[in-house]
Amino acid sequence: QVLAQFNRLKLIATRSTGFDHIDADYCRENNIAICNVPTYGNHTVAEHVFGLLLTISHHLVDAIDRTRRGDFSLKGLTGFDLRSKTLGVIGTGDIGICVIRIARGFGMHIAAYDTRPREELAAEYGFRYLGLDELLAAADVVTLHIPANKKTHHFISRDEFAKMKDGVVLINTARGSVVDIQALVRAISEGKVR
Repeated sequence: QVLAQFNRLKLIATRSTGFDHIDADYCRENNIAICNVPTYGNHTVAEHVFGLLLTISHHLVDAIDRTRRGDFSLKGLTGFDLRSKTLGVIGTGDIGICVIRIARGFGMHIAAYDTRPREELAAEYGFRYLGLDELLAAADVVTLHIPANKKTHHFISRDEFAKMKDGVVLINTARGSVVDIQALVRAISEGKVR
């Protein structure tokens, strides 16, 4: 409805990697080009993944809140180190590869899944590609770096959560629609996901 209001529109440029917020079918039918920025925020998003992961692994929100209240109790704040944990990276595009490079610095074991494996990068950065089920079963942390489209809608749902370790950490800096939110709420309430 919004696009139909522009009679002479020829190009939409979005300052993002994803363009699922643009009606691509309408654009195709009306000869409107769509431009995105495939490498937008690669390092920023990858660093954010580890900001989120460290926040979870070291209970930083709770620790900061307690400290602000003058409570210096350590009870319930025992976290876990990232070293020697298995990071499952789903999607090894530019952002996924940046995440892998950072994970190496933390001493993590890295497994990846992608519909188009990049074996030369696996050899260069010392990670291995696994099937999706094998990755979900092995990973202590799963991080998502896939586009939102019809094939990836609810890519992580009840069946996938069932294959994960209890207490797995799920980091989604991709689009919200790649995770079935109802299944996620259930997995959190059951202790499957931290």
